[in-house]
Amino acid sequence: MPIVSCSQCQTKLNAPDTASGKKVKCRCGALVDVPEGPKTSSPAKAQAAKPQAKASSPTNNMGQLLDQLTASDFSRAEKKVESTGPSQKQKDTQALDVFKDPASKSKKRGAFNGGSGRSSSGGMEDLDGIATIYFVVGGLQLVGLIMGIIAAVLSSGVMSIAAIPLLLLISIPTAVYDVLAGIGLKKRQPWGWWLGAIGIGWVAGVTLLGALGNILTDIAIGQGKLDASKGVSSFVNGTIFIAIFFGAILMLRQMIQKEIMKKYNVQVAPALAWFLCLFGGLLLGIAYMVFMLVFVSRLISLGTST
Repeated sequence: MPIVSCSQCQTKLNAPDTASGKKVKCRCGALVDVPEGPKTSSPAKAQAAKPQAKASSPTNNMGQLLDQLTASDFSRAEKKVESTGPSQKQKDTQALDVFKDPASKSKKRGAFNGGSGRSSSGGMEDLDGIATIYFVVGGLQLVGLIMGIIAAVLSSGVMSIAAIPLLLLISIPTAVYDVLAGIGLKKRQPWGWWLGAIGIGWVAGVTLLGALGNILTDIAIGQGKLDASKGVSSFVNGTIFIAIFFGAILMLRQMIQKEIMKKYNVQVAPALAWFLCLFGGLLLGIAYMVFMLVFVSRLISLGTST
C-alpha cells in the first residue's frame, strides 16, 4: 500500500494498491496524485507461472549412473567381493573339529589309497578277518603235523613211522598255502586275493562233494542197501559239510565285490570270478585228493611188500 502526502495540508495518506497511477481525495478536499508502483503478480499466478521440474524416473537415474561408471569401477567392486580369509562356514567347521572323535579323524587303510589308513567302519571290508582265518587254519595244520610226528616217534611202530611222510604231505602244502594266502590278503596284493578266493572255492567244492556223498549214503541206508548203524555218523558228517559249504560261500561272497576287488587291483568281472573260484577250487581239491589217494596206495603197497 503506497503512502502519499497532500500538497495542501501535508497530511500523509495511505492509498490502496488499486489507486496506483490515479488520484485520491484528501480530507482537505485537494486531489493527490498516487504514483505508480512496481507491477506485482498474485501468488496464484506466480505459482502457476513457476516452471515445474520434470520428475525423473528411477530408470533414467539408473541409466545415468551406469553411464558414469567405468571399467575400473567394476574391477574395484569385484576386488571388494573377493574374500582373502576363510569363510564363515569354514570357521564353523574348524571350530567343530575340536569335538570330533580322534578315531574318526584317522582314515588309514593300510596300503590302500596311497597308504591312507584303516577304515573306522571295521568289519571285514578289507578281508582282514578272512586273512586271520587263513593264519589260524595254517597254524592249526602245523600244530597237528608236529603232534602227529611226536606221536609217531613215541609209538615206535613201523606203521606209525611210515605215516610221517603222509602227515607231511597232508599238512605242509595246505599249511603253506593258507599262510601265503593270509600274507597276501594282509598286504593287499592281487595274488593274495586270488589265493584266498580259490582256497575258499576249494573248501566249498570239497565240502559239497562230501555232503553229496553223505546224502547218497543216507539214501542207501533208507533203501536198506547199507547198515543202518552208519546213518547217524553219515547224517552228522553231512550236516557239518553243509554248514562249512555255506560258510565258504558267504566268505567268497564277501571277497567277490567290486569295491573289494578294486582295492586289491583284481581286474575281473564278478561273475567270472565266481566261476574261476568255485570251478578252479573244485578242480584243485579233486586233484589234491586224487594225488593223496595215489600216494597213500603206494605207501600201503610198499608196506605190504616189506
